[in-house]
Amino acid sequence: MEIKIQPTNQTLYEQDYYLWLRTTINELRAGQFSSVDLDNLIEELEDIGRNHKRAVKSLLIRLFEHLLKLIYWDMERERNQGHWKGEIRTFRREIKDLLKESPSLKSYILEIFDECYQDARKEASDRSQLPIDTFPITLIGSLEQILDENWFPSHLSFVQEILRPPNGKAQLDVCFKAIAYNSIALYIKILFSFTQLCCTV
Repeated sequence: MEIKIQPTNQTLYEQDYYLWLRTTINELRAGQFSSVDLDNLIEELEDIGRNHKRAVKSLLIRLFEHLLKLIYWDMERERNQGHWKGEIRTFRREIKDLLKESPSLKSYILEIFDECYQDARKEASDRSQLPIDTFPITLIGSLEQILDENWFPSHLSFVQEILRPPNGKAQLDVCFKAIAYNSIALYIKILFSFTQLCCTV
């Protein structure tokens, strides 16, 4: 006579993940803790934490990348800014959703904030074929700014910020900053704005 052996939870986890999940949930709800497959349950919970971190890191890099393209990719801005802004809104919403579900992720975001920005500079350079120095090394905004649904910085706003130091006078170091960005188009626009500002000072 053939003896049928009932599969253990470990075997169930390997053979039918969804059934294992439902079984584990039912055992927990029923208080049958001695029957719970703890090893695989702990592994699954750790995976959830890692997945949330991977997701928020990926979204943050993509958000920075699209903001950089919106500000500095002059040749494609007119044609693509609508698409870029739509993507920016999507990335912001998804990051906010993750933070709403897990507020403690904010500390992780702050921890990887600069790293994600530097990765985004490389991504933006690769996709635009612009030199990486086109995109400033320093952060373009705070966490609050980049998650603000109404914050869509333009190349002109950055030019004006450079041209208007605290004393209200235009300074020649704007030329050197523009050269550091290594963007000819932006450099020309800065010089034009510089000339206009000088006429009003």
